[in-house]
Amino acid sequence: VIKPWLDGHDIKKWRGEWAGKYVLFIREDTDIGAYPAVKAHLTAHKRSLLARSSPGEDKWFALQAPTTPANYEAAKIVYNETSKEMHAYVDRDGLYINKTGYVIVSSDNEFLVGVLNSRLMDWFYRMTFPSWGDPWSGGRPQFRGSRMKELRIPPANAGTRKAIADRVRAIMRNPFSAKVRRLEAEIDKIIYRLYGLTESEVRLVEGGD
Repeated sequence: VIKPWLDGHDIKKWRGEWAGKYVLFIREDTDIGAYPAVKAHLTAHKRSLLARSSPGEDKWFALQAPTTPANYEAAKIVYNETSKEMHAYVDRDGLYINKTGYVIVSSDNEFLVGVLNSRLMDWFYRMTFPSWGDPWSGGRPQFRGSRMKELRIPPANAGTRKAIADRVRAIMRNPFSAKVRRLEAEIDKIIYRLYGLTESEVRLVEGGD
């Protein structure tokens, strides 16, 4: 029931920076008696836990978390709720996320992360998503789940998916490498073709028009 915990500000583009924090992930159906040390720790805070809007006095120890553990412990995409740009990466360490982050469980994680972090999608977020401040001048787009569900990912053949995924893996193996910008530019070119952008549309996205 002791799980590694990732805050939203620890989610970076292509990587995470886990700060060594943990959370007690205890559901209503947890047999708290099976964890005497944890129960003793929580009992010391029982009064404040009872003051929450909780499932009931008999389940005062339960964390109000509807998401199932499987969604956290699977290989998954992690991304932040709001920032100046999309921060997404593939987590394979079973990190649990607080409310300032979201997860996507996908069978094609690296390909999808390449799309989410692309220059084209960055332009789309800034143009269409709600934002705290001007998204083109230091503001922060909001990557809420309801908006992200509206994204349209076009079908891609196996070769295209592999081309993007291979580059994403290379970036995530060493996100501080001098090669990252080149790999990002290569991903962007593939995605422009995938979405069928014309040369003038590419220039618009890249700020050339």
